[in-house]
Amino acid sequence: MGQLIKNKVQPIILPKGEFTKNQKEALYSLISSIGQDNFETSHLKRAIEYQHWDKAFHNWNWINANSPNIDLIKQRAKEISLFFGDLN
Repeated sequence: MGQLIKNKVQPIILPKGEFTKNQKEALYSLISSIGQDNFETSHLKRAIEYQHWDKAFHNWNWINANSPNIDLIKQRAKEISLFFGDLN
């Protein structure tokens, strides 16, 4: 018989701040992809909370810099567009 695998679903916790619907969608996508624990310790989270948008953009874009996965690169580009598009 196979083993029963229990999957703990962790809630997604957004960084401190006020966000638009698009920004929240981008954050949910990113955090669910990289994991809450990784996001919590990231430079990206700190940059967002301090509204250092240049650093946030750099760190968000860095997440896919070394990925050969074209789908992941497209996902990150969509997240970046959603999040930073509302800052203009």
